[in-house]
Amino acid sequence: ELILEFRRNFGPYCVPKAYDGRLHSIERNWRLSYNKKQNGKRNELSDYRFTRLSALNLMNAKSLSQVGGSDVSWTSMAKLVHIYRETHGGDCAVPASFDQKLHDWVLAQVEL
Repeated sequence: ELILEFRRNFGPYCVPKAYDGRLHSIERNWRLSYNKKQNGKRNELSDYRFTRLSALNLMNAKSLSQVGGSDVSWTSMAKLVHIYRETHGGDCAVPASFDQKLHDWVLAQVEL
């Protein structure tokens, strides 16, 4: 349910760690298990969960940090900053201890 809420608010993207580390881990584990089951490999995903994930189209999400192209990449990073701001008190000062890549990107934008 929380993953669906994230998708309604931010679009067809994977839950980034910056948004919610626990939810990010859950989705990542589901994705790994889903792919194993889809390829006929042994996994812990039940048939019910596999069918439900397929029906909800949750496994077709895109990663915000792995899209290509400079405009797309800039937009993706801006969305991550937006997500950070929404979940961590309204500012864009992403600390390096939270996410080094996002922190460096924010600093580069300030320098522009």
